[in-house]
Order: sequence, then structure tokens, then C-alpha cells
Amino acid sequence: IALLLALNVVSTLPGKIPLRLYADAMTFNDIDKLGYTNASGQFITTKLFYQMGITLPIIPSIFEINVPLLQSEVVTKIQDLQGVDKFTERITFVLKLNILEPREFLKTVKLF
Repeated sequence: IALLLALNVVSTLPGKIPLRLYADAMTFNDIDKLGYTNASGQFITTKLFYQMGITLPIIPSIFEINVPLLQSEVVTKIQDLQGVDKFTERITFVLKLNILEPREFLKTVKLF
């Protein structure tokens, strides 16, 4: 039986600062079989994948940009193996398409 556990947390900053902090973490029961070989030939595994950073809400509840500031070594290594080796390539964009449903749009977007 495969078991996966994930946690995603977003927190606002005090005052009127338009940024938010985020943290994502994930583990699963066979995670110790994943890993990579470091420069000295040792197989490195982890029990937890994580990434933390800052979220900039461009259009609140619709479009945001996530800038990672800290992530587990295994996440970095996997990204490097996929050719994602520059900081700017690690930035992600979130577009919440459920807003396109008319009732959700009217609830979320304040036009007046």
C-alpha cells in the first residue's frame, strides 16, 4: 500500500506587507528508496522533501508568484538533474482557474 503525506502552509506577514510566507513538505512510505549519489559516491536519501519561500499575490486569490528561498538538498538535486539549475527557473506561478466559474468570479473579485 502506498502512503503519501503532504502539507502546504501559507501565512501572511504582519501589517500591510503584501507578501506571504509558504512552506510545502511531503513524505511517503518508500521515500528511502529515492535519493542520489553525491560526489564521494555515497547514496544520499531523505525522509522529507520540503520547500519554503515567499508568495507575491499579484491578483489576490487568482494569480500569485512563489519564490523559493530554502529547499531540501534532494529537491535541489532532482531539479538540477532535470536542467532546472538557475534560481529564476525555480520560481513558480499559480493561476487558480476555478475563478473562471461565474459564481466564484463574482464572489472573489470585487469590482465595485
